[in-house]
Amino acid sequence: MAKERRPVASVEENKHDLFQRGITDFDENLPIAAFRDQITCTVAANATVLIHGATGCGKTTQIPQYILADSLKRSNMPFIVVTQPRRIAAVSIARHVCEERGWEFGGLVGYQIGQESFFSTDTRILYCTLGVFLEKIATSCDRKSGLGEMTHVILDEMHEREEDMDLALLLIKQLQQGLSRNIKLIVMSATMEIDKFEKYLGHPPVIEIPTGMFPVEVKYLDEIPRLTGMSGGFSRGDPEIGMDAEAAMKGLIVSFDSREAASGSTSGKGVVLIFVPGLREIMDIRTSLEKTAKEAGLQWEILPLHSTVGRTEQDRVFHYIPPNVRRIVVSTNIAESSVTIPDVKYVIDFCLTKQLCRDESSSFTALRLTWASKSNCDQRKGRTGRLSTGTVYRMVPRAFYEELDSHQTPEMVRIPLQKTILKVKKMKFPGSIYEILLEAIDPPDAEKIRQSVLELMEAGALTMDACMDVKRPDGELTTIGEIISSLPLDLPLARLILLSIAFGCVDEAVIIAGCLQSRSFLDAKFDSQTMDSFRMKMAWDKGGQSDLLAVLSAFQTWEAQKVSAFAGKRQEEAMWCRTYSLNAHRINEAFILVEDLRRRISEQGLYALYQPGANTGRSAASRWALPVADDSDQQFALQFVIAGAFYPNYYVHEPYGGLKIPEPAGGGRIFCQKYRLYPAESGVSLEEDRIYVTFRRDDNIRSEVPLPVYLALRLNPGFSLLPRSVAIKNKPTPPPPKCAPIAFTGPHSEVEITRFRGLTPDVAHRKVILLPSSVNSVVLNPEHGNHVARVLVAARVDVGNGSGQTLKLDNLTLLPADAGLLDLILIVFGPTVSYRSHREDPSHKVTALKVGVGQTSPRTDPRSPRTDLRLPLWKDHEIERDFEVDFSLQDIRGMVMLKEAWQFIFSRHLMRDAVLRNRLLPKQQSLCRRLLHWFRDRDFVAIPKKTNYQVAQ
Repeated sequence: MAKERRPVASVEENKHDLFQRGITDFDENLPIAAFRDQITCTVAANATVLIHGATGCGKTTQIPQYILADSLKRSNMPFIVVTQPRRIAAVSIARHVCEERGWEFGGLVGYQIGQESFFSTDTRILYCTLGVFLEKIATSCDRKSGLGEMTHVILDEMHEREEDMDLALLLIKQLQQGLSRNIKLIVMSATMEIDKFEKYLGHPPVIEIPTGMFPVEVKYLDEIPRLTGMSGGFSRGDPEIGMDAEAAMKGLIVSFDSREAASGSTSGKGVVLIFVPGLREIMDIRTSLEKTAKEAGLQWEILPLHSTVGRTEQDRVFHYIPPNVRRIVVSTNIAESSVTIPDVKYVIDFCLTKQLCRDESSSFTALRLTWASKSNCDQRKGRTGRLSTGTVYRMVPRAFYEELDSHQTPEMVRIPLQKTILKVKKMKFPGSIYEILLEAIDPPDAEKIRQSVLELMEAGALTMDACMDVKRPDGELTTIGEIISSLPLDLPLARLILLSIAFGCVDEAVIIAGCLQSRSFLDAKFDSQTMDSFRMKMAWDKGGQSDLLAVLSAFQTWEAQKVSAFAGKRQEEAMWCRTYSLNAHRINEAFILVEDLRRRISEQGLYALYQPGANTGRSAASRWALPVADDSDQQFALQFVIAGAFYPNYYVHEPYGGLKIPEPAGGGRIFCQKYRLYPAESGVSLEEDRIYVTFRRDDNIRSEVPLPVYLALRLNPGFSLLPRSVAIKNKPTPPPPKCAPIAFTGPHSEVEITRFRGLTPDVAHRKVILLPSSVNSVVLNPEHGNHVARVLVAARVDVGNGSGQTLKLDNLTLLPADAGLLDLILIVFGPTVSYRSHREDPSHKVTALKVGVGQTSPRTDPRSPRTDLRLPLWKDHEIERDFEVDFSLQDIRGMVMLKEAWQFIFSRHLMRDAVLRNRLLPKQQSLCRRLLHWFRDRDFVAIPKKTNYQVAQ
């Protein structure tokens, strides 16, 4: 019977009633119930308490209630903050506690996750994400009020060791010694390294809570019938789901029916929980299981569980299921602790996970597949055995499992630390950033701190002191850093918004940043490599040659429809999104972040923006600038800002190794015969050894190159289309393939660009691959022969597996073929710039530049006392380049003036004085745009480069 809903207790009106009535009727069936008095007494008597509670004991839901009830008995009104590593956990746990107690949701118990919150002034228990909690610490420290109204902080699931989790622990420990001596800290986990935490926190009391669960049997891959003795094919350095393991999984699930029938079970079919490392694996396993169920005539309900799955889909795992249907949940590690799935009888664990890691030789991060730790696997084991006996199948041999790490590597020691450093700088803790972070429970390597400090200096978020130590550079937080730290975005995306403020394209940048920070809504069905997806993405791009502009165009079109056509009609919205290959749920998620970013920018007083012209057809929220599609000048400004935001991720066109590739005689005729092209019918014409193809131009897309050209080049040799009149099921079986050597290569086009190289030393030697999901997977240069470098700006760079010598570029923007544009970008957005001239030139005319973070203070060379040594702070990110254009001194002064104009906008006195900012900001923005116009109007001509190659004969 459902509990009667009691109205929420008001702190002000019913405070006396709360003290008198208290909180009773706790769940006495949970293992933790026997420890209630010990927990409350220990928490009341100590500043810090460690609770090592087995999975399923009830610590996350019950301990906050115990503390609340005990505080009320002591005539105190607490405010208890419980942190969770995932958004889904904060929401679902808060809702579960309210339903269990019969309280109104958002009353005594609420939640706060990023832009979404549900709590009130009556809330006494707040479940929140770690990011929200750290923002609360920063706000309180800025007011020098410690942790404000917080009385108890519970860090839950501490074993996950996320970067924010370790930082929160570090900061609370320091605050307990300073501004917040009365704060109570409770650290909880089922599998944390208790000895390490006990030593780090000064040996606080530890409460051990046993499981109280039913027996759980653990079996390994080599112990499963028909696979006994299997132990090969597994390598620590090559994590993957093997075909044998996947086949064994399907066989196991099929066998559960006969096992349950033999045991006489009448409680329905047990739920199967499968742990896989990522979303791609979820979809693959789901498809494979659906095929098995269909072929065998089995009634299986297969549900995905992932942080990106919508809440409606997530809630399906809690719904009623008929006794004759077996529920199979395929999940990532989100089900380890964040979500408790009812009635799980079988756990199938592939012992894999994905971790965010940093490539040691570059500044890029990548989500890498790796073997899970034993503690992760133990967490997964705890998902069964709650209501009855359970079985866990670990899909690796036992001997291999014993070799796995006991605990996962803490995130703070394996990923970049930019956001962490900004958070610490904003809180104004005493000491250098090295001294603070090296006090963490597992401190990051000093070199990793140095790398992140340099990246922040490169972005202008930290000051650069001329007397810095090359080994431990440090700086103060700038106004740019303050704004970046206030935005829930990665460093380049936050910088994108900052630069857009200077150049008057704020709303466009806010949309792009919000969409890139969220999940992609363009490739909703995992078909990013198909022609239909590519064609639609090219249509959204509208000739801008930028994945970012394609995202912008799609979002702006959807937002206009949302206001006018949809008006709350979800079914019509979903149908429209399907028509245009958009994911309705994901684009709405991105919209929430975009609106939040708009609000944050407005609240910081950065709304008095440059207006390039009349602004028609835009919503009130999008009032700041013209749509990109209606103004080519605005599009160029946005491309320029994108280049500045993702400095120095520039990749320059490199010709075919300096060699012209010879074509065989009669190559055109051979190619047409091979692929059965009939010139008279297909628009193909031959002239000696050249093939000419005629394409129709689409007047609706502004591009020098017609869209069909890109589509044709995506159809590589061997790609075939199914005739419209042939049904798939009736397609005849093709004859066996015949292999024979081909005596020619190509055809090659002089306007197609296939090779790019990075500009900085850390990537210049690496092979560059353009991902097929990008609109720039095919790059054409219709201005072939004009000596202008074609430059790609990459918003996403992944380091390939293996040796790391391959870079995979995505979210690309191809800059216009304007002579000198790359030089302008380096001067305007490079952190420090020095100029070079040829020694032989008596006029000392500047012909080259060097861009980088800067150099150390001068030091004397002992071998030559009169020589000063200045060491580069970051050699790997220095760019040396000859000018593409014969610039005059006046030209260089104009470019430097543009740099100074946008930097002045973020000067401290302008940002701190609202009156002055509102008066000067529009003028500075107008100056930036006029200087950008001046550069384009100069119409520079590129200098022909000297080549050292010979034409192949």
